[in-house]
Amino acid sequence: MYSAVCECYASFRNIVNFLVHGKREKEVIEYIFSEVDKHIEEDDLLSEYKLNALPNLYELFVRLVKYLLDNKPEDRDQIVILFQDMLEVVTRDIMEDHVSKDIKPENLLLDHEMSQRLY
Repeated sequence: MYSAVCECYASFRNIVNFLVHGKREKEVIEYIFSEVDKHIEEDDLLSEYKLNALPNLYELFVRLVKYLLDNKPEDRDQIVILFQDMLEVVTRDIMEDHVSKDIKPENLLLDHEMSQRLY
């Protein structure tokens, strides 16, 4: 089970890093992943973050993968919206008190060029 979770996290990270292009967006994504990695290494991930929102993040990720597999140009905007939704779940529901106000979704516009890379 542990290996499956690690593999899923690595796949999620690779997909996100591949799709996100904007400088500010990359900084935010890298910050989030570095914080998660830090807490994994410190073995306090479960106590530091509210992981009860993981099913919501999982659902959004499954929808993202379906869009990527379909590979339809008309789905670009939906993919950007999914990324915004994922950012909101991570920053508001999971990381909650551990995220700077500069990284919260309402203070960050995701780059629509991200969806251009898909097609």
